Amino acid sequence: MKQSIAALLLIPSLAAADGHLSTSLPSLSDVNGVASNDVLNIRAGQHQTTEIVGTLAHDAENVEVVSLSDDGRWALVNNAESAGWVRTKFLKQALAADWYDFETPTSCVGTEPFWFFGLNADATVASFESIDVPAIGYDVDWTSGLVARPFREIGMGGGTSNDGFSALIEEAQCSDGMSDRAFGLRIRLFVHSAEGTAGYDGCCSIQP
Repeated sequence: MKQSIAALLLIPSLAAADGHLSTSLPSLSDVNGVASNDVLNIRAGQHQTTEIVGTLAHDAENVEVVSLSDDGRWALVNNAESAGWVRTKFLKQALAADWYDFETPTSCVGTEPFWFFGLNADATVASFESIDVPAIGYDVDWTSGLVARPFREIGMGGGTSNDGFSALIEEAQCSDGMSDRAFGLRIRLFVHSAEGTAGYDGCCSIQP
């Protein structure tokens, strides 16, 4: 088991939460238990009286959960270019795997300059492009967790020091600086070329 019984005992409130969602975030969930003629409200805060900032369809799938409230009854989710809170009792875990298993593609973005980094499912192929760099593809040669935190930070790389990349993706609350979306993953990316190495700091999503 990737999480020990001792760790679970430290968060007893989650066992009584409305939904039984993974505490390894981000994760993907489907809307569940909402009537077909209704929607799931996304709210600005963790209370049913707070402002509604968006909605999810009764059959919405692959909703990205990036954070949970302390009592586990509310989930912070993304919808278009914004984020808000929904009740976890209306969410059902869609993907059993954790984010670091890379069973779905991962998309990372950053600014100054604007750039994009992507990983396919299984994290075997990476791509990078920015405003001043055309799209480049790489085979991922290696991935590794840290000895002390094997499931919270994942390093990876591919290519050479003249034509390659290295990166560290970690669980962390992150803002892309362009939208009101929330992200549960942060990336530190280094792109290597004959001209030298350029470093980038950005956020990642596992939402398809």
